[in-house]
Amino acid sequence: MGKRKVLSESNLKELVMPQQGEILGKAIKMTGGDQVIVKCVD
Repeated sequence: MGKRKVLSESNLKELVMPQQGEILGKAIKMTGGDQVIVKCVD
């Protein structure tokens, strides 16, 4: 997955922040199917 080229701010999706009991993670690698390797601080 590469970075998206943003031509205007109206093309950006709404940022979703973690709620109570959730943590923020970053998808590191798509391993296939529904599997993703995620890096998080917990």
